[in-house]
Amino acid sequence: MPITPAPPYPKATGQTIRAADWNQTVDEVIRLDNSKVNRAGDRITGSLTVDVALGIGTAAPTRPLTIQNAAGAFLNVRGANGTQEFLAGADATGGVVATMTVHDLQLRTNNINRLIVKAAGNVGIGVDNPLATLHVGTQLNVGTISSGPLAVGRVEVSGPGGELSLIRRTLAAWPAAPAKGDRFVWYNPNGRCQLWTEGDILTVASNGDVSLTGKLTIPKTASGSATFSNALYTNEASLQPNNLKLEMAHTGLIIFGGPTLTYEFAIGHTFSSFIIGGGGGTSFVKRFGINQNGDLFCSGSKAGYVVDFFINRVGDTLEQGDVVVVGKNPKMQFYGSNNDIPIPEVDLTDRVHDTRVCGIVAKFVSEADLPSVDPPLLTEEQAKKLKKPVENPLRALAARPNQKDPTKVLDQQLGKMATLGAYAYCKVDADIAPILAGDLLTTSPTKGHAQKVLDPVKAIGAIIGKALSPLKKGKGKIPVIVTLQ
Repeated sequence: MPITPAPPYPKATGQTIRAADWNQTVDEVIRLDNSKVNRAGDRITGSLTVDVALGIGTAAPTRPLTIQNAAGAFLNVRGANGTQEFLAGADATGGVVATMTVHDLQLRTNNINRLIVKAAGNVGIGVDNPLATLHVGTQLNVGTISSGPLAVGRVEVSGPGGELSLIRRTLAAWPAAPAKGDRFVWYNPNGRCQLWTEGDILTVASNGDVSLTGKLTIPKTASGSATFSNALYTNEASLQPNNLKLEMAHTGLIIFGGPTLTYEFAIGHTFSSFIIGGGGGTSFVKRFGINQNGDLFCSGSKAGYVVDFFINRVGDTLEQGDVVVVGKNPKMQFYGSNNDIPIPEVDLTDRVHDTRVCGIVAKFVSEADLPSVDPPLLTEEQAKKLKKPVENPLRALAARPNQKDPTKVLDQQLGKMATLGAYAYCKVDADIAPILAGDLLTTSPTKGHAQKVLDPVKAIGAIIGKALSPLKKGKGKIPVIVTLQ
């Protein structure tokens, strides 16, 4: 209560204090004693100003406001008449920021939600309704941001030790020694971007090199898919090491009368056309293609020479440069789509103007170079009875693993002969007639050798090709253009 002293006021030395003044002073002392905040249940009904620091639970506050408690100290904030409750503080477990009621926890700037933890646990950054445990979106929904960092939903990890990793959802903790499928790492401080399970299955190096240990599958235009594969198959021995296969189609059991596989691999470019007064469109200009039959299309030029397969029936070893003729074929072998490409048996030429001439020996055929032979058509019942995979029937004709010289084709083996184009070696006999560059060549009486054409009329149908370099005398090997005619 305010004190109103009786006049005169202030009192001078020696002036009498009236009873009213004394009584008011005592009443004010009693009121102040009763009003001071030092007891349980005491309250301040007005505003409170603290000039230095305020301590709750401590007489030595270290901040403008210090709350301290032996078990844990918390700041409680309630809203909506106590319906929502926010808690911030610390206890033995560490710092705590939480809603004590079933409501969202929000972090705002400029009165806009930037981060939200839903009551059910989903966390949203840039989104108000996260659809996953962590959902990073943009702030475009606020109607004020259309560009800049907030317009991009992105998780970014930077710095010299930055690493962004994901762990398999069934694991409770990051594995010290990861097992198959345990963890995935997309970026490492070494500059490599990796997808990891049991070893790196996808790696993008800092220079852009990509390494993929599994298959690469690309959906095709109509249906199915094309797959680049490094998988191992039962007939892997018929392929070269370090091979990469392009699988354009596949079948299960080989069933007689089953559907025909149809596919094509093509390389080219697109062409967009616009025709005035008419329509327009985009077409694919094919420059190279190969289909399921092995038919090859090439719109450009060819380099080197063309080879075809043969079987050595000479009874002795054939070598590179030998001129061979069609031999007797009591049991013809075939390969290719529908097994419709014959493989001739050959013999060495031994007479002049031999119209049986078919090529010049190039090299042997290893098991990895065997031509493809279509497997037999089997019924489902026959396929089930197979004890092992059907092997290439030409396998017994391949060069042996210990054969080191590819220029020699042993007896009863499969070889390759040049039948068209430029070829480096052909055995010739210049003692019959000196050979000049450009001379036509035909078969000769010298076994396995060619000679210069001396009678063009008799050589019709027996011409091997054209000499590319001269040989004045003796027997030797010269480069030739193979043009069988």
